[in-house]
Formats: sequence, C-alpha cells, structure tokens
Amino acid sequence: MPAPSGHGSIAENRIRGPLPVAAGLFLYALAIILTTGSWDLLTSNGADQIIGMPTRDIFDHVWLQHWLTQVLVHGGSWFETARIGWPEGGSIIHPDPLGFLLRLPFALLLGQARAWDIMLLLQLWLAAASMWLLASYVSSSLSAGWAAGMVLGLSPYLLGQSMAGETETLSVFPLVLAIYALERTTRESNRRWAIAAGALGALTALASWYHGAFWAIYALAWALLRCRSRLAIWVGVTALGLVAAPAGLYATALADPANLFRGPDMLTYMSEIPQKLTAISADPAGWTGLFPELTERAGHIHSQYLGALLLLMAVFGALLKDTNSDAASLPPSRGGGASRSWWAGVTIFSMLLSIGPFLHIGGNVVELGDSPLPMPYTLLAHIPLLGLMRIPHRWILLADIGACVLLARCLVVLTRTPSNSPGTLPTAGRGLLAALAVALIHVADIQLFAGIPLGQRISLEPPEIMGQLPGKGAVLDLPPRLFGDDARGRYLLWQTAHGRPIPYSLLMTGISRSLASEPLIAALASMDRRDPISRDPAEALQMDRGTLSATVAAYKADPSLVNKLGDRESALLALGIDSVVLHRQLLEDHDAANILQLLTRVLGLPDQQVGEDLAWHLEP
Repeated sequence: MPAPSGHGSIAENRIRGPLPVAAGLFLYALAIILTTGSWDLLTSNGADQIIGMPTRDIFDHVWLQHWLTQVLVHGGSWFETARIGWPEGGSIIHPDPLGFLLRLPFALLLGQARAWDIMLLLQLWLAAASMWLLASYVSSSLSAGWAAGMVLGLSPYLLGQSMAGETETLSVFPLVLAIYALERTTRESNRRWAIAAGALGALTALASWYHGAFWAIYALAWALLRCRSRLAIWVGVTALGLVAAPAGLYATALADPANLFRGPDMLTYMSEIPQKLTAISADPAGWTGLFPELTERAGHIHSQYLGALLLLMAVFGALLKDTNSDAASLPPSRGGGASRSWWAGVTIFSMLLSIGPFLHIGGNVVELGDSPLPMPYTLLAHIPLLGLMRIPHRWILLADIGACVLLARCLVVLTRTPSNSPGTLPTAGRGLLAALAVALIHVADIQLFAGIPLGQRISLEPPEIMGQLPGKGAVLDLPPRLFGDDARGRYLLWQTAHGRPIPYSLLMTGISRSLASEPLIAALASMDRRDPISRDPAEALQMDRGTLSATVAAYKADPSLVNKLGDRESALLALGIDSVVLHRQLLEDHDAANILQLLTRVLGLPDQQVGEDLAWHLEP
C-alpha cells in the first residue's frame, strides 16, 4: 500500500516501508478470521458448510454463483434460465460479477463451500485495505488510517451482510478506491487521477449497481462542491464511457417483465406496502446500541449498527482542527479547510438516507399529523432508476466510510505530541497505541452490542434422496413454503446438486406463475402452519404473489375445498414435472401427516422413501 503524499504525522511517525504495511494487512486477515470464526478453512472440517445464517438471500446467492460457474464451464445463456422458475423460467443477470470472479478460481480448485468462504473473507480484507489507503491519505497518518480500515473491514454492516449472504454488498473496495481517486484529484488537480476516478467509478457500478449509485451521487456532489473544474468532466466522461454498455444491458434485463429479480420500486412500497419499509430501512434506535429496548424492535440490527465509539470519534474528528498536517495548509478547493465539513456531510447525509422515505424509531413510524414524517429518501424515490433502490439501509455503508475517515482525523489530532512537551511518548508510539486500542475496542463492541450472529454456518449437503431421483424432468419439492422459514431457498440450494429444473425461483418471484396457479400448491400451503403467505398479504404482494396468498386464504377459510381436488398427476406431467418430493422434516408432524394423506389421494402412494423424505415418480 503506497504511503499517502504529504508529510504531516506520517513524517513524524516514521512508519514507512513495506514491513509495517505487510504487518497491518496480516493483522486485518487475522482479525477477520478470528471474528468470523473461520479457522476451519485451514482444516478439513466444514468442507460442505459455508459462513452464514439461513436467510432467504443467502440461498439465492449461492445458487447464482453456482449457476454462472456452470454456464462458464459447460456453456449456456448468461442472461436467461429455465433451471429455476420452471416451466417459464425468465431473464437473469448476475448481481455480483466481481464476487463471482474472486470466487471462481477457488471454486474450480477447492469446491463450492470453500470458495464461498474465501470470497467473503477476501472481500472484507479488501474493504479494510482500501479504507486504510483512503483514510491514511486524508489524515496523513498510516496508523490512524489502519485503525479506520479495521473499523470498516469489521463493520457491523459488512459482517451482517456477509452472514446474510448478500455478496454484492461486500464489493466495497472499488467504491472506496473510487473515492480515494477523487480525493487525489481534488488535492493534486491531476487529470490522470480524474480518469482513474472515472474508471474506478465504472468498476464500482459493475460490481454493485447500488454502490454505483452511491458513487454517482457522491461524485456529483464532489463536482459541484469541491472540484468545480474541468477535471469533473474527465471523471464523468470516463465513467459513462466505460459503464454505458453494461448498464444498458442491466437496465434492459431489469425492464423485462419476465426478469427473475423484479420487485416493487420504492414508490410502490410507499403507497401500497409502507409497513414493509421498517424491515428494509435503518432505524436510528439501532445506530449506537445505547437504547436496547428500542433496538430489539429495530429491523436489520446487524446491518445498521454503527456503534457509539465510531460515532463519538467521528464527531470529534469533524470538530477538532489539525493545524499541523499538510492537508490543513491546502486551500478549501483542494481539500484543506473544507475536508472536515465534507466528510461530516457525507456521514450525516448517508445516515439520513439510510432511514428511508419515512422516519421510524424502534420499529414505529413517526407521524406528522396523520401522515408519516418524510425523509430525504422520498426525493430519490421519484427519480428514475434510483427509485429501484428499495433497500435504504444500504446507505449505512457510505456513512461508515465517512465516519471512518473522521475517526482517522480524530486519532491524528488526539495523539499528536506537542513540540514543547519533551519526555512524552513520541507521536509514532502514541498513534500506534491509539490505533490498536481503537481496533480492540471496536472488536469488543461488535461482540457485545452489535448483535451479529457470528460463527453460524449453513450446510450445502442436500438430502440423500435428491441424488437418487429417476427421470429427467423437473422436480417439485414440497412443502411450497415461499416465506417465513424459507423452504424455497433450500430447494434452490439442493437444485445445484441434482441439476434438474425446479419451479421455485429467486426471492422476489418465489415460484413460477404456472405453479402459483396450480390448485395443489395453494392447498398444500394452506395445510402448512409454518407458511405465513396467507397471514402476511403485504409480504406476498411484495413478492408479486398476492393472488396465491388470496387462494391459500380461501382454502384456510373453507378446508372442504381441499377434498374437492382430484387427480393431479396428469396436470403436473403436463407442466414437465416427473418427480415430487415431500420433505417431512420441514413440517410439523401433524401437518406432515395431513399433507401426506392429500398427496396419496391425488398422486397415489409414494414410490420411494429415504429417511423423512418421500418421492413420487410420475409417469404418463
């Protein structure tokens, strides 16, 4: 990692050369492995398990990584599939190309599970390293920048996203490097850095379109408030030139009605399902952990937690002046006096956007009169493309980046040795000790207050029966539970083992329209007390399955409708399904018995049993 230009405290600290950098990067890796409990990567244990908790997103992303690997190795379309969402299938585009490329060589050499874990850990490490570079440059202190890198790399946001399996949100280092290049452009007025900033901005957008939107808004504010020169044109032209074609392809895929990622935009949430906003937006009660009763009711605790330590040091970093650094001697137009207020503004603005369109505290929407109190995100919701950003809490990432820069500035000011204080510990020692202390306190903070379920693992091993099914048609796994204790996601995971098409799809579509219209599916869902689809019509509407929810509710209201179902074997065969598997371990015993009775009546006796799993082999 190159040392930041300038003299400031790096010159005073005399922390230079490759050895301190190598040691710092090693400590990042060690801290990440220890915090995530990933020592089994070095052993043969857990070879079929991955880091994460059984959320709906993690199953989608494991399937997506496997699917694109199969396309690359064996051929096939990169933009549509019928392996899921059978029989219609749909258009698809991988949301995490950078994570896929990082994972690919390990997947080919070490297998799917090991590759997944390495990809996650590598993304966290790269986030820390890039933050070190940015914070060191802004603060002119290698040790202070190192502490900032540790705080971002092990931020509750990134750790929470890694446990949830939303891998595209971990592609952070291009965003941080793009911001770093803008900072170099500001201070050095160099065209090469402007072009680099544009190129890195394009890479950011390709890695995660959310992060690309973050960078675009950041870069626009930078051009208007800090740059105000022709260099901004170089940044914009480079970024647009590199990202235009891929962005057009991505936009075309999202606009396709058959796209498997399609979900409601923010305006739909605001007008039709506002109650779901508290689950996808940051709750201010969860920022610090100082209000445990409110925090317990706040959604996405693991993702929105910033911590009292980081916020307190960010406040001091914004308020304290550093008159001795090189940056302080620069004019405001080149990042001098304006630097503190800029990073404070980035942090506060991002925190406000993370709240979403309406203010809510402790899970309760705050009202002004008879209407929810609007927040700045409401403006973004009305802008084309930006209105598709339906997960506001992801803005916590940019707030984390801004706060980490301010933390580095705070450390520099607090640890600087006055020139008239002989006998005190030199600035180098004070800065290093302070950085280590901040890192240790941050790790303790994560363990004590962040509420992140670290150390959890998910098995990728499918039930034994999935490898023994005859036939070549589609497989219908049961029960058809799309929400709650998500069986759908597990069926995606098991599809990677048997390789045959399944009617279940990604989270936002759930199941194909043909199967959603099949009476047997609604009848079975009505008999599964763990299936919330009829109890949560807002969730069903969010996933475009409102009609299925209403049908399930009708079956629950009149159970005699189930008895009117006739033979369904021919109907399933007409849909290309020749294997039906009932996973009784996913059901309560009473529900499993009732569902088995119904299936025996409409499909006949099961043809195969392995453990708790029963299979029907359908034949014309």
